[in-house]
Parts: sequence; structure tokens; C-alpha cells
Amino acid sequence: MPHTTDQLRAAFAYQHVQEAAGQRGLWEKYEKASRSASALAMGNGLMQALLFLKDKDEGAGQLAEHVLAWLANQSLVTGEGDFSARLQQLAAADAEQFLHATQEALEILKWIKQFARAHGE
Repeated sequence: MPHTTDQLRAAFAYQHVQEAAGQRGLWEKYEKASRSASALAMGNGLMQALLFLKDKDEGAGQLAEHVLAWLANQSLVTGEGDFSARLQQLAAADAEQFLHATQEALEILKWIKQFARAHGE
């Protein structure tokens, strides 16, 4: 049976939140970053938010990697190359592709935030 994109987002987010929750010392930072990442992306733009998260700490960096993994899953960037190479792919995207990537990033961040909050309770 086919799944909706939202179901796929939820499954992806759940898996990655569980992965982060199993890493000592990383989880608290990841969960904290998940609370503010959407607002950061909306206020400053997707690329600036990803750069900030990557440089902040290991938990926030892991969150940025998870967002990029989702964008690769949706064929909006390739899964190949380092963080910088994937950001360059976003920078080279046309306006429609970049808007789609931003929307997908906000949607996956919404699911990650919800699962992280639920896991922390």
C-alpha cells in the first residue's frame, strides 16, 4: 500500500530521533536544537540555518545532517559529498527547487520536533 509523503516524513523523523536519543551527550543538544530549528530557518533562511546548526554543537550538527538526509531522500540534493558540497547544491538550485527544499526542510523539522518532544516526556 502506498504511503503519503507525510507518513514517509513521520517514519524518517521517528527513526532519526530514536537514533539521536540513543547517543549519550548528543541527545540533549539535538532535542534543544529541534525546538528552535524551524524558527531559525524561517527567520534566516534554510542555508543559514543549516550552517548555524552544523557549527553550533554535535547535537545541532546531527540535526542539520538529518535535514540534509531528508532532502536527499526527496532528491532535492544528492546524498553524496560532504556538508559543504550539499549546501552548494542548494545554492545552485533554481528558485522553485530552493523553495521546495525549504518547505520540505520545515516539514521534516516539524516532525522531528514533535518526536523529540514526545521522547523527552
